[in-house]
Order: sequence, then C-alpha cells, then structure tokens
Amino acid sequence: MKRGDWLLGLFTGLLIGWIFLPTPLGICGIYQSASAPAWVQAIGSVVAILVAAAIPIWQARAASKEQGRRLSIATLRLRSNLEALARTTGERFDRVRNFESDSSANEIENLMFNLNPWEVASVELQIDKIHHLDERIQKPILDLLQENDQYVIDVERIRTSPTKTRVEEFKLLKPTLVARLESVMRRSFNAANAIRKVEEEAKYPDIRKRRKEALRARHD
Repeated sequence: MKRGDWLLGLFTGLLIGWIFLPTPLGICGIYQSASAPAWVQAIGSVVAILVAAAIPIWQARAASKEQGRRLSIATLRLRSNLEALARTTGERFDRVRNFESDSSANEIENLMFNLNPWEVASVELQIDKIHHLDERIQKPILDLLQENDQYVIDVERIRTSPTKTRVEEFKLLKPTLVARLESVMRRSFNAANAIRKVEEEAKYPDIRKRRKEALRARHD
C-alpha cells in the first residue's frame, strides 16, 4: 500500500469521526451536537460506522490493485529479458559455430569469457519478484535455466582447462556448445511466448476457448 493511500484513509477516518462521533475533550462532531435532532445523530452514527468499515476494504482493494500492477510490470520485464537473452544467445551461437577450431588457446579463452550469459541474472531477478507463475510458464523457464546451467559448465570447463590442452578441449566440446546455445535460444523464445499467451488469455478470456474450437474444427 502506498504511503499516500494510508494517509488518505487515516485523514478520512478522522474527518468522519469528527463529523459524526463524539470526540475527546468534550468537543462534539457536527451531527453529535446537543442541538441536532436524535434521528440526525442516529443516522450520523450509522454512516460513521459504515464509512469506518469501508475504509479498510477500500485500502485493501487499493493495495491489491497496486500489487497486481507491480506483478504485471515484473512479468512484462521478465518477458523482455527472455527475448533479450534469446537474441544475444543467437549471436553467440553464430560466433561459436563460425569460430575456427584451430585458434590459439588465448583466443579460445577470450571467446569463452564473452560467452557468459549475463542476461540470465536479469531473468532470475525478475522471477524473484513474481510470487506465482502460471504452470504453462513455469516449465519453459525451468527447462531454460537447466539447459543454461549445463551450458555454463561446459564454457567454464573450456575456459579453465590447461593452456596446452585448451584447443583440444574446445574441438571436443564445440558441437555440444553449439547445440546448447541453440537450445537456450529456442527455450528463451518459448518461455517469452508462453508469457505472451498467458497475458493474452488473461486480457481476453475467450481467446483460449476460441483457439481450442479452431483446433477442433481443423481436425474435424
């Protein structure tokens, strides 16, 4: 809940209390003065109770709306980070595939240093900000992170290998690196597309139903 919402609720409660309910130090609200008719005082008391009960509900709804807005922003950033990871992984894929296997040990070490998927940290950061992910999003992201972990292990294995054996190590693992990079790129796109589909269905609830009907009609 924003600080402004909390202060507004407090101010509103105090104002309503002053208008309708007796206040300390013998000061009465407008509708609790001795000159006010009994029915006015009764109505004022009821209104004050209703308003006092409504304030926490209103504040809870405002807090829920704010939480939903933050969740939507985090999800949007997660999708953006996944798309960025897919693009940069595609560039790394081309770089490794076209890299000469007979390059020097130092050149291979520099290549491995530039292959670290820094963007994954941003993906994991956004995941930490989201309390729940739709099951259709969870699996593609978990598959991506697991594949990326294996890719990082292979990169570190080559980078930290002894200088005299690094060239041979790279020749041995190059096909695996190319395959893993292709897999990480594909899984990144799959995860981003899964988020997009879930968001579309949340925004347009009948999309999923229409998609199923279209597929059923295609098979019939």
